Order: sequence, then C-alpha cells, then structure tokens
Amino acid sequence: MIIEEFLRNNKTYTPFVKGSIKKAQEALINEEIVLYALNANVAMVPINGNLEINHLNIKNKQNGIIVLTNNRIFYCNSVLGKETFKQFLIKDITSFDDISNILGLSTLRIYSLTEMFVIDLNKKVLKEFKEVLNSIKANSNNNPVYQHKNIADELIKYKELLDSGAINKDEFEELKKKLLDK
Repeated sequence: MIIEEFLRNNKTYTPFVKGSIKKAQEALINEEIVLYALNANVAMVPINGNLEINHLNIKNKQNGIIVLTNNRIFYCNSVLGKETFKQFLIKDITSFDDISNILGLSTLRIYSLTEMFVIDLNKKVLKEFKEVLNSIKANSNNNPVYQHKNIADELIKYKELLDSGAINKDEFEELKKKLLDK
C-alpha cells in the first residue's frame, strides 16, 4: 500500500486513518504515480471565502489523506461510512503559499480557480511537500522540450527502483532525503 508507506515515512500515519488510506488507494487511476502523501487536517474553502489562519483552530477542518500524483492532488476522508473526496488537476492549480509559526506548525494553501485546500502540517513535511509540488507544477507548465530532470522525475525513478527490489526502503529514503535537501 504505497500511500500508507508515505505516511509512515513522513511520520503522519495514525491508525485512525486506515479507512481514509484505503479509499485514497482505491481512488488512484491506472498509470497514476503517487509522488507524496500525508495525513493532515484539511479545509476546502471557496476562493472568495474569508480564511483566517490559525494553526490551533481546527474548526471547519477534517482529518484525512492528501495525495499528490503526477496528474492531480486529492483529499480523501472516510470515517464511519461517511466519505469526502475533492481533487484539483495539477494544471488547474493557480498558486500556493504557506505560513509557519515558531512552534513548527505550518498551513499550506493550494489555490485552484474556485476553491483552495488549506492544509495544516509541520515544517519538515511542508518543505518536502512543497518541493515535490513545485517540481511537478514547474514541469506541467513547461513545453515538451523540457530536458532537465526534476525532483518528481527522480522520485518516480527511485520509487521504481524500490518497487523492483533494486534498492531497499532505507536506500530509497536516503536517496529521497538527498534529493529534497538539494
């Protein structure tokens, strides 16, 4: 289960999200590659909505799984038979920004044309997530002659090596860390 592996690696896994992980895994489309996944408190807010950023206030936020793939970003929550699912295609993301406080808590806002995801997470996970999002967004905005390897391409390559057994989980994590620390 690839999504659960990401959550365990970035230390956002809890046993309470098993249903959400299962639904997120089922939501993956053939040929779609998971580049990052995390468990976080998330709000979906209309762009014209009034958003007050307060890291300690979880009002209007649900805990669930955020998955970033090569094509889209989606949120999935499944608790006691009630499901929430929302997605943006990468090409529809207009911008994103973040704010952090001295306690290490951060809020990432990802904007589409009509709505935004507001995601609460820690600074370390924020840095990793933004690196992957920046890379995939930059690649989607470039023309086909784009020739430089980017972070998303490298992560895909490393994941394929892990899946084939050419490298182990520790080697994968070390390669990923080196790539994201560049």
